[in-house]
Formats: sequence, structure tokens, C-alpha cells
Amino acid sequence: MATKSWSNPVNGSCTVGSNWSSDSVRGASDEALIDVSGNHTVSLNVPITVQSIGISDTSATLCIRDPGGTESVTAGLINAGVLDLDAFRRDGSTTPAVGGTLTHSGQLVRA
Repeated sequence: MATKSWSNPVNGSCTVGSNWSSDSVRGASDEALIDVSGNHTVSLNVPITVQSIGISDTSATLCIRDPGGTESVTAGLINAGVLDLDAFRRDGSTTPAVGGTLTHSGQLVRA
């Protein structure tokens, strides 16, 4: 498992490699870590599979807008920031699938 850290201190897409420390998007065996200080939003709008996701900066937001898609986290999800999930939408909702521990001390926003 490799740790891929968010390196963009402003808003950006999860699917753009240059936004990550390794200059490549995260893969199924990677840990995605959003820990850059600042008030920014990481956007996700396609299905993904990762080993784990950590949102450790309390000002950071992971905004998931993938109607009908499934975001798979095979191990754990830790949220100390903001998790903004498209739930209860007419055009479909994202299905988060967490195979391990969910640790939540931040905010959950359902659009």
C-alpha cells in the first residue's frame, strides 16, 4: 500500500494526478490522505476503489457527486474534516462502501 497525499492547497479534482503527492491518481491498494492545511474542496465524481481515505485537515472537504456510482474503501475511512455526500437525489445517489472501520469526528453533509 502506498500513501498518496493531496498536494493541492486549493480546490481540485480527485482524478487529476498532479493534485496528488505522487503526481498520479490513487489506486485500489493506495491510501488517499487529504491533509493539506486550508479551506479547500477535493471533488470526486467517478467511481473509485481505494484501500483507505483519511481527511485529517478539519477545514478540508471531500465532496462526492457520483450519482449511481459506488465509492469503495476496502479498509477504513477517517474523517476529521467535511464529508459532503450526494444522498437523496432524484438523479441517484452515491453508494459509499466501507469495508473496515469508519472513524468520524468531522462533519457529514448530505446534498
